[in-house]
Amino acid sequence: PTKHVITSPFIRETSEIFTTDNFGRMICFTRHPLDYDLHPSLPTFEAKDNWLTRLLSNWHTEELTFKELGVAKHVIRQCCLMGNQDRMKSSIIRIGEHMNWPFANDMTIEEGNKCIDDALIGFPTQRWKDHATREWQNFYKDTKYDSQLYELSRSVWRSQIQ
Repeated sequence: PTKHVITSPFIRETSEIFTTDNFGRMICFTRHPLDYDLHPSLPTFEAKDNWLTRLLSNWHTEELTFKELGVAKHVIRQCCLMGNQDRMKSSIIRIGEHMNWPFANDMTIEEGNKCIDDALIGFPTQRWKDHATREWQNFYKDTKYDSQLYELSRSVWRSQIQ
């Protein structure tokens, strides 16, 4: 079967075209909330905490609860083909294999891997904060749900290897 790709920051609107007969998976690359640099085309919300949880749960203004976290976790577990920023090269290769996409221009595997390596030169690295500081505690207070989603996404990434 042919696999098509739709790119959009509008998850809810895009998902409406999929059914059990017209199946779709969302390719989702996650990064730790500490590393968020939101692209201007992505939706913004009145509430500034837990951006990913708000996006996936469609809960944009009011206080988040475990219910919204549960909705977001369900989306990640059931709807996403996961990639991780800290495993970008292997994520790209796995997604390409899952989608049955060969390397462009009849490249060999070695040439394709070099192409990926070249594309990732200068790719942002992960940031780090000392977890014993007040700064980290304040950050985590504002991103606790997204931090939990990130840990779940890493678990889902590992489980999708099988």
